[in-house]
Amino acid sequence: MNKKYCFFDTVFSLPDEFPIRVYGKGELSQLYFPHASTADGARRSFVRMITRCSSCYDMLCAMGYRKGSHLLTPLMVACIVHHCGSPE
Repeated sequence: MNKKYCFFDTVFSLPDEFPIRVYGKGELSQLYFPHASTADGARRSFVRMITRCSSCYDMLCAMGYRKGSHLLTPLMVACIVHHCGSPE
């Protein structure tokens, strides 16, 4: 069964495989980039991934994401998973 997350007029319908909850940016970045040599490298790759997807980044900024944000809300995580896919 898919869960639905709404942000204004956008609805994210996501499979239940990946738990949507509050994540630290470092924690989520290591899930997306587990083979990065350092935690900082994983975080840089993660930030690069979300900023290169302009529709994702614009929506995250509208949700309150800032360059120095350390925590990602469940809605932000749903947005990232919707635009970039689930971590492997």
